Order: sequence, then C-alpha cells, then structure tokens
Amino acid sequence: MTFQSVAISGASGGIGAALAEACAAPGVTLSLAGRDGERLAGVAERCRARGADVHTDSFDITDPTAAKAWIDAADARRPLDLVIANAGVSSSLGPD
Repeated sequence: MTFQSVAISGASGGIGAALAEACAAPGVTLSLAGRDGERLAGVAERCRARGADVHTDSFDITDPTAAKAWIDAADARRPLDLVIANAGVSSSLGPD
C-alpha cells in the first residue's frame, strides 16, 4: 500500500527518521515533526533526495494545541492518509 500524504512525529531520529525515509518517494508529501531541528533538517533532505515533498516543524508534541495545529496544517496541505504518532506523551502505570 502506498500513502500519498504522511505525518510523522518524532521524525528527527531513530524509528521516526527511518519511517520518514521509508515513506519518501516521488508524489508523496511528508509532514515531519521533531525536537531537534538540525537533525530533522537532515532527515528532510534525505527524504527530498528520494523525491518527496517535505515540510518540517519543531514544537513541543506534548502541547495538544500545537499538535492539533500541526496535524491541521498537514491535512490542509494535502489530506492525510497516515499519521504516525512516534513521539508524544506516555504515563507510567507501574509503581514509582
């Protein structure tokens, strides 16, 4: 299955960066978010080299208003087919 518009949080490294590069192809729009702007720029360049149209944003993903604005902007550019929430908020269910 090929996705035409993908948003990925946590895309500045690790699994998020690998997923971004795996999705990158001609005709694909990627909306990438990550904390490290410099590393995110490097991921974006590698994705552009594969032919993708790439948009990047650095913000605090734990801020629900900022996260919603990022998703809304990505969807407005090109309706999203896939959102990969690779970074975000978690809580501990175990003892402290």
